[in-house]
Amino acid sequence: MAIAQVRNATRGSSLLHAMLVPAKKDMPMRQRSMFALVLAAILLPVPPAHAAPESQGEKSKEVPATSPGGIQMFQQGDRVLRYDNSGKGAILCTWSIFETIRAVGQECYKGQDTAFQAELDRSMERIDEFIIKNSKHPVTRAEIEAERAQNLQKLRSGWYMCIGYGPRMYEDLRKKGPETLNVQTTNLLSIPREPVMNPCM
Repeated sequence: MAIAQVRNATRGSSLLHAMLVPAKKDMPMRQRSMFALVLAAILLPVPPAHAAPESQGEKSKEVPATSPGGIQMFQQGDRVLRYDNSGKGAILCTWSIFETIRAVGQECYKGQDTAFQAELDRSMERIDEFIIKNSKHPVTRAEIEAERAQNLQKLRSGWYMCIGYGPRMYEDLRKKGPETLNVQTTNLLSIPREPVMNPCM
């Protein structure tokens, strides 16, 4: 799955949304829901580090440059794909997963698991700050909050929010406990680097 370059975002889309959604000339920016993207991230295998991504038969070649923190770049047609090879995980992929899990918790587990949900809130605040600080193109807190509100609205409009994979994702993370979540987030953010989506599927 390609990462949209911020400067190629369609008019009216937030910068964060442009970073999260695949960019193709023949596909509307908002065609895929965040929930579908998150399910793909959970269910499909992660490509090995340093492997050239392939999409629809297109061959990719590595761009002879690696940005700080281990972000590797590949040229695929007229797009440049960025892969996080830091070994810590792709920031925007984790943001997407945690944000969906948090929304499921707020809507489907209201008043439950208070310690876990509080830690998830703190983790998201920390990831938000990391995105604002390290994004190649400026991203504001207002844009992040707008994206968050839009994602929640999409989830609320779907029949799947409180059944199936939503609660399953929530329970899988909850069972690890707030302490493990804190450690996981600290490890994720331990290397300053550009927030990218891949590898996420």
